[in-house]
Amino acid sequence: MSTLNLARELKKRGHNILVGLGEGDFLTQELDQFSIPYQRFKYLKRTHNPIINQLFAHEFKLFLRKHVFDVIHFNSVNALFGARVTKKISPRTKIVFTLRGLSLLDENYESNAILKKIYISSFKTLYKHVDEAVFVSQKNLDTAVSMGLIKNGKVVYNGLDEKHLHFKTKSSARHELNKILKIDLNKHYVLGSLGRLAYQKNYEFLISTMPKILDIEPKAILILIGDGPEKEKYIALAEKMGVQDKIFFAGNIPLGHSFAKAFDLFVLPSRYEGFSITMLEALFAGMPMLASNVGGNAEMLENSEYQLYELDNQGQFIHKFQILAKDQDIYRQICSTNLRLSEKYTLEQTVDKYLEIY
Repeated sequence: MSTLNLARELKKRGHNILVGLGEGDFLTQELDQFSIPYQRFKYLKRTHNPIINQLFAHEFKLFLRKHVFDVIHFNSVNALFGARVTKKISPRTKIVFTLRGLSLLDENYESNAILKKIYISSFKTLYKHVDEAVFVSQKNLDTAVSMGLIKNGKVVYNGLDEKHLHFKTKSSARHELNKILKIDLNKHYVLGSLGRLAYQKNYEFLISTMPKILDIEPKAILILIGDGPEKEKYIALAEKMGVQDKIFFAGNIPLGHSFAKAFDLFVLPSRYEGFSITMLEALFAGMPMLASNVGGNAEMLENSEYQLYELDNQGQFIHKFQILAKDQDIYRQICSTNLRLSEKYTLEQTVDKYLEIY
């Protein structure tokens, strides 16, 4: 979504752009809608396979022999394997790389120590070919510097264009979800989250915590919008915890963010984040949230006293959930503050900063 937003705003300002992408149809459909040209690369994939990454580098080299760019902006680690060949073929092209999250190198990512060392070494090699290193949170930048990945970099927060968000009203969003989930949401206290059902998002924490949530709010249910490799694991865990009738897997829903106001509380228990787009969307919707204190989450919020908890700290989560669920004055104050905070994270401001870097 960040790439699409950036491309759309750059085109609107009159810049000639081309988006490079890998597999999947969502981004191509959106780019077609805004008449933004793109180039698909067969070997640009989300993978740890070095052979695939090298095949992409070769594919990108062949592409660059036919095209010339003033700036190439890489937005994923796998795409960054094209930086080295860019410097060889087109040394005058400025290379910008945005690291949108530390992923495997994050302190909260459980991984083999040797594998992490290999990735740190690979990152250092790739970064040598980058002219401008950009991070989406100060926390990620500071961590990268402390790990020795880079000596310095710049922070550009993700931004959103309110004109393209189109949130449904609470009644409309609940009406549509009622039909999808076969449940009357108006009879429940609704916790909701949007994201891939994958390791990063850590939804097993919410499922495991659900019995304690129900002790505080017996009408609570949890709705997860998204799909991913951990779905069956989460379903089994819900059954093990005896809360299978309180957790609803909505699957992928087009423009899932537009349903944000259907929730009473947005929740995000991630193990690691850069600067979360889904949290930003909740901010623009004026929703209160309860999220793990990782990545740039604390930088985004002013009401962190009530909206952030330490990763996997069930006691903190439950304490803050009780405040948000029962204290209506604090709840309303947070809704108002979050909506005001969204004005700091506009797409226009994000693009202004990138144009300075370009």
